[in-house]
Amino acid sequence: MYFYLYRRAQVYLQENLINVLIQIAINAFIATGMTFVLLTGGIDLSVGPVCALNGILGALLCKQLPAMNVGMTLLVGLLLSIAIALVIGGISAFIICRFNVAPFIATLAMMNVARGVCYLLTNSKPVYELPESFLWIGQGYIGPIPFIVILTIVVLLISHIILSKTAYGRHIYAVGSNEEVAKLSGIRVNKIKTSVYMICAGLSALRGYASRLRSVQDSRGRPKGMSSMQLRQQSWAAPASREEQEGFQIRSLALLQLELSTMV
Repeated sequence: MYFYLYRRAQVYLQENLINVLIQIAINAFIATGMTFVLLTGGIDLSVGPVCALNGILGALLCKQLPAMNVGMTLLVGLLLSIAIALVIGGISAFIICRFNVAPFIATLAMMNVARGVCYLLTNSKPVYELPESFLWIGQGYIGPIPFIVILTIVVLLISHIILSKTAYGRHIYAVGSNEEVAKLSGIRVNKIKTSVYMICAGLSALRGYASRLRSVQDSRGRPKGMSSMQLRQQSWAAPASREEQEGFQIRSLALLQLELSTMV
């Protein structure tokens, strides 16, 4: 009897652990991309609608390519969605850098534009009967481990290496610490800003493909209410010292995971 209860407890613990990992992994894409933006002293409010838009585009495209095999359909849809997301991120960055618009305002406008496009594409109706090619990233397994968890670990490791071990990562910190000093040091500030917004949008597109359901809708990625994070981040300044920078990364990822867990 005790052995039976012990085995059942182990099974439930394993299932719960996998479910927790999946939930963290789903939002880790957006949290990772947002970290790049936050480190430059900016904010991107459009991640939710960009996630929804690319999920809808990917679902519609996969439904239109039923004759292709699963892998090819997934690859084509994912590349197209990421390309569109990169364009969206580039537009936001162009408005911020070229016209000196506050990131809060520029990305708020892009958020509404992306949400409006979602409504136009779906006519405010869910897209259902999705093919297996669209669902594989969010529901596929490699052995006993969900594919999305493995993909998240890879993304986090690459992001950590970029931010801590490369000149590009040091430039991101420099721009967030003091933009004027970064310019005088020869860093191409606008180029750095553009790249981080594109990275954030691209990872949001990847989140759009991480579907655990068999339907997508225009309300996907929408917070239940105006997130306090959206206002609080305006007063955040990227830290200067290395110790503060490392703490900033961990704090921002943890906070964003908590905030983004309220998304539908």
